[in-house]
Amino acid sequence: FETIDKAFPGKPVAHDVDIYGASTASYQFDALVEMNGSSVAFDIFTKDPVSIAATYTKLSDVSRMEDNPALVGVTTNPDNVGPKLALISSVARVIRLDAPGDTFRKAAA
Repeated sequence: FETIDKAFPGKPVAHDVDIYGASTASYQFDALVEMNGSSVAFDIFTKDPVSIAATYTKLSDVSRMEDNPALVGVTTNPDNVGPKLALISSVARVIRLDAPGDTFRKAAA
């Protein structure tokens, strides 16, 4: 959380936020940042197949909402995720957890 908080100084950052998808299911996201009249949701995932499946499900469902927030998947090393990274990147931007704050801000734009 600290990385996301530092990337958005002066912006409200909520943690462990529930967001509804088009299916009406509720999903917990690691962070939600409100900025300039819009919002961006960050979800941290690992290379573990269960993590990838859960992250893809929530990002895909939320992406189908009419007024969905911008969606960003965050992982320690995208190269280590393997070919299933394409699933996540098909529904959200993907960035490294250790990326500089500017990368987080660009992904939110």
